[in-house]
Amino acid sequence: MLTLTSPRSSSVMRWFVLSLFALLAAVSLVAWSADAARAAQVPPRPDSGAVLDQADILSDADEQRLNERIGRGNEQNEYIRAAVLTVDGVDGDFEDFTRQTAQEWGVGEAGRNNGVLIVADMDERELRIEVADGAREVLSDATAEDIMEDQLEPGFRDEEYAQAFLATLDSVYDQANPEAEAQAAADRERTGNIVKWVLLGIAGLIVLW
Repeated sequence: MLTLTSPRSSSVMRWFVLSLFALLAAVSLVAWSADAARAAQVPPRPDSGAVLDQADILSDADEQRLNERIGRGNEQNEYIRAAVLTVDGVDGDFEDFTRQTAQEWGVGEAGRNNGVLIVADMDERELRIEVADGAREVLSDATAEDIMEDQLEPGFRDEEYAQAFLATLDSVYDQANPEAEAQAAADRERTGNIVKWVLLGIAGLIVLW
């Protein structure tokens, strides 16, 4: 049996198909624009070394000292690979920016995810130590926060930028030596024991009650 399609039905179908293609194209364009905006925001990785001073707060000698310190630190441990970045403002959330930059730069060794990116935004006066998952074996987020408050922030308040970065790098790499790792393990065990005894004490009180 032969079925005939009316001209009106064909027009509706063509309109539907064209509308669907237009919608898909618009969605793709929006996604591409978002990716392009993120890529444009992330500064280029340094051609050499591990320091990019876009805010222009470091002298050439300062950058050399920082790169040398990073080179020594990387040679002396297998847990952390560090980099330093200064910027003069970012678009959007600072934490998202540091995380995206660390990922785009590939800070750390492939497969180990052991990068640590130390970032200063001079426009908003924000500082951050971005720690990748692999580096958290020896450098927890809490310890990174302590290092930032003890080493990075005081130096920036005094406008001793290079010294602040150097002191921060020293403290970051100190976490990667065997003694620091053993101390961290001992601290975790001690904390676990305290929690265990507190819970046992609470359970005992409940039983007695």
